[in-house]
Amino acid sequence: MAVVHRVNLHMTTSTHVMPKRPTINHTDLSPLSRKTPHASGIVDNQGVSNQAKSPRRNGPLAALLAAFQARKPPQAVATREPEQLPFGFARAHANKALPETSARRRAPAMAARRASMDVTSPASEELRLQHAMAVHMPPGRRLHLTLTNNRFSMVTVRRHPETYSVRVHRMFLGAEPRVVRSLCRYVVHNDPRASRVLGEFIRKNESVIRQQPRRRRQVVLRPVGEVHDLQKIFDRLNQERFAGQLQARITWGARGARGKTVPRSVKLGSFAIDDRTIRINPILDRKGVPEYFVGWIVFHEMLHGKHGAEQQGSRRCYHTAAFVAEERSYEHFEKAQAWEDAHMHRLLAES
Repeated sequence: MAVVHRVNLHMTTSTHVMPKRPTINHTDLSPLSRKTPHASGIVDNQGVSNQAKSPRRNGPLAALLAAFQARKPPQAVATREPEQLPFGFARAHANKALPETSARRRAPAMAARRASMDVTSPASEELRLQHAMAVHMPPGRRLHLTLTNNRFSMVTVRRHPETYSVRVHRMFLGAEPRVVRSLCRYVVHNDPRASRVLGEFIRKNESVIRQQPRRRRQVVLRPVGEVHDLQKIFDRLNQERFAGQLQARITWGARGARGKTVPRSVKLGSFAIDDRTIRINPILDRKGVPEYFVGWIVFHEMLHGKHGAEQQGSRRCYHTAAFVAEERSYEHFEKAQAWEDAHMHRLLAES
């Protein structure tokens, strides 16, 4: 397109400079005259001057074209790398042969450091079992594990919205992975199949429980209350129902801080098997609570000291059929139950 554009410019310029020539009939020309490129005033079949077909000899474009054709490719400039200056010790020992190996003393090879943990310490044993159980915990739930030497409660679980508070016997430190997984299923889901596995493991390790020495807890006994004397009630029931043979201690429990909400249930009494101590809730030490009702609660806990626990499959049963039958023999049993049904809401509000 650029060549055509130049030709058109040349034609336009020549029409203004050159005078009008007469039209020549091509039939009057001989073949020789048609082939002559420099004949003055001769035009070709297209009516364009022959001079317009060749590039202009003069002008800036012709000069640029000539300069472009005459240019030479650039030659690579030879560069010289800087010479490495020798060090002083190199000039001094230039004529000496270098040894094949270095003569410097090397430090002896040392084994890689390993983080170790004292597995004999109780804290490390508890941490190791906690890490093994944390693998099976649900996402977002934390585990607080405590190892105990309890002779009667092997596993105790308290389930909170974000955490699991678990107390287990130290026998679980040597448990195999199958038992640890069952322990986690029991903690999270209260799985009955996991409970059977744990019960079997506990029975196999009963010798560990028997070897543990008993440690008597220091308990401050307060059997005499503001209204009711628990020791008198206990001594009377012991003579009437147990022939004075039941060995146990009795006291009022500690008064806890009242919560902001009314609880759904309240524990009116308990019997500790390890130190054989009966504790009665102090909310019963009021004038509005009849003595026969307090006597029923004391009698119920005394029966725990007599019957103990019965192993039924993988669980321990504390309220056996014999236990329930003897409890119904209490002289004010139906009357005490009726009073409880009528006043339980007031006991819960005051607990």
